[in-house]
Amino acid sequence: MSHSTSLNTTLDYLNLFHPCHGVLVVGSGNGSLVDLIASWNVEDVVLAEADEKQNERMKKFHTIPKAWKLINALVYKDQMDCEYYRTSNPAVDSIEHPEKLGNVWPNLHIDSVEHRESISIPTLLLQAEVKNINWLIIDCTPALKLLQEAVSTLHRCDVVVA
Repeated sequence: MSHSTSLNTTLDYLNLFHPCHGVLVVGSGNGSLVDLIASWNVEDVVLAEADEKQNERMKKFHTIPKAWKLINALVYKDQMDCEYYRTSNPAVDSIEHPEKLGNVWPNLHIDSVEHRESISIPTLLLQAEVKNINWLIIDCTPALKLLQEAVSTLHRCDVVVA
């Protein structure tokens, strides 16, 4: 069983007990969760991804409902200048230095470093003008740092997956 299949099964199970009315996915990547979320008939969906190439792949391989918001943004803190590391594995591109991830991805190397301005989860939700978010999925590193910045938003969430 693949990682995404087991994650999808877990999320489907959670949806039975805490129905998803709206979801923010930070690190939506190439859209591995799009079909699952679409099967729940959720309208308030925000997919945030820092890598514009991942967003393009998502749009190429998945049908994104018109009501959903696909946002190209580096999510962390408001107006923070961050180093964004592009690596040999685009799924691992992050503000986290790749050498910290060496135990998981031993052959990972830096392709380039970009200086990018970040946005916090609360500000992202405000700008996206969504009010019905009760799920937060963080599928990127460093998830803990993002959660710490999102404390003011967590009271809205029935489900948080990081």
